[in-house]
Amino acid sequence: MRQIACPLLGITGAILLSTGLSCQDSRETNSLVPEPQETVIVSAEKPDDSVRGDASEAVREIPRESVSPESTGGTENNQAEMPTQSSGDRKIALGGRFGVTVPGHWVARPPAVSLIEHEFAVPTSEEGKPDGRVTLMAARGGVNANIERWVKQFRFPNGRNESGAIIREQRDIAGQKVHLVDISGTYLESSGPMMERIIEREDYRMLGAVIECQDGFLYFVKFYGPQKTVSENKVAFMKMIESLRTLDSQ
Repeated sequence: MRQIACPLLGITGAILLSTGLSCQDSRETNSLVPEPQETVIVSAEKPDDSVRGDASEAVREIPRESVSPESTGGTENNQAEMPTQSSGDRKIALGGRFGVTVPGHWVARPPAVSLIEHEFAVPTSEEGKPDGRVTLMAARGGVNANIERWVKQFRFPNGRNESGAIIREQRDIAGQKVHLVDISGTYLESSGPMMERIIEREDYRMLGAVIECQDGFLYFVKFYGPQKTVSENKVAFMKMIESLRTLDSQ
């Protein structure tokens, strides 16, 4: 009987080991997140309040639903304390290096993704139109590469090439190079939990500014929305950019 028991124990152990490995493989397979299979393009007849991505695709953005409070430095817990209406022009810090003065009628909002440092809604004057959106964030990837990504977020009318729809300018503000961009066309706005949907926003405009420091640090300011809303707020946007100061000079 002892001679029979040992082989039986060995066989039983092998079966159990094989079963355990099979379960582990199954768990690992089930934990994989499926990639989106296609991009769905829809017409934006009404404002869409779903989560939106931002400016610099050089850095992959994480949908806000998947960001934990710990990864945002407790932003989730502080959202209720953020103002819901303007109370005069106010100064904010950018990336721990600069300060700008934000127009008083822009409304502070919780950033849609963790990479955005500040976000504002710009109230529209057109009934039924979405508000404009301003995002401010540090990112990497180079000036030209990020501006090209902004351009690719637009589709231009037939017969109008990109050079006719894009205005670029460079200024020296507070000792920093500031690259300015003005783009008009149909804005292709990413939305959804995995940014798998594209909403077409016709007659949109974007004003962008890239602050380029000598040590390679880049900071991006992006303002986009309906053409009329952006046009009405262009002067306010430029005043904010021109208010740029280094923190040690304020």
